[in-house]
Amino acid sequence: MAVIYDPKKGEETLAAFAVQKTVHEEYPRIRLLDRKSLDEIVREFELSRSDLVRPENRLTPDLWTVRLFLVLEAVNSDVVMRLDETRTGKILDFFHARLESGRSPFDQREKLTESLLRILRERHPLRGRISQVTKQEIILDIGEDVGVRIGQRFQALGTDLVLKVVSLRSDGTSTAQVERGDDMPEKGGKVAFFPSGGQQIRSAEDERSGLSHLHLPNCEFGTPDNKSGVRKMSEAVFRICICQTASLALPTTNPECGR
Repeated sequence: MAVIYDPKKGEETLAAFAVQKTVHEEYPRIRLLDRKSLDEIVREFELSRSDLVRPENRLTPDLWTVRLFLVLEAVNSDVVMRLDETRTGKILDFFHARLESGRSPFDQREKLTESLLRILRERHPLRGRISQVTKQEIILDIGEDVGVRIGQRFQALGTDLVLKVVSLRSDGTSTAQVERGDDMPEKGGKVAFFPSGGQQIRSAEDERSGLSHLHLPNCEFGTPDNKSGVRKMSEAVFRICICQTASLALPTTNPECGR
């Protein structure tokens, strides 16, 4: 994932760095990629291929491609974000956070990233395998280094069993117990992150329609018909109109939206 922001705006840069630091710490499974300094990276590759660099010190490009872009804008105390999927061009979600004035975004990282982290975990869930099963404990082959936390729940795929993480081990694994279900899971079985309450972000109807959910506090939502849906912030920070087309929900700043 790469974060897109305006580096000339100090508040926006701080917010972007706060988001990246939190994602790196709380959900390291997501690889953060730099696209703001790409020109410098390319110039360094070009320099490494020149006669100024010894052959044994030359770099071989092996860049990762960006699958998710997070577009971030800060306006006064409001930070708005949009999560885009590169492969399809689909807008996945919108987020909004109102920060306290006079405090650094770094001190408000939880408020800034709460909705984003939830969506990342549910759309790109942690997955692993059950490496050991005894009468006393269940060992998962994933741990703190990929974002596993005590209290998280994982579902044993293909079953109704839900496992709750009770401890993190120093070898990069974790220990879990059966929280839901009567049987014990099988060794080698696959597990995936289980959202709180077992609720998926989107229903099948939402996925078919292509409409994205807006996570905006204090919003009033006009139920969308087959043409459009409107959400309006109560304090009128901005209005977004989602105009549904055959394959893509396109956000606009049409002043008519929200009236």
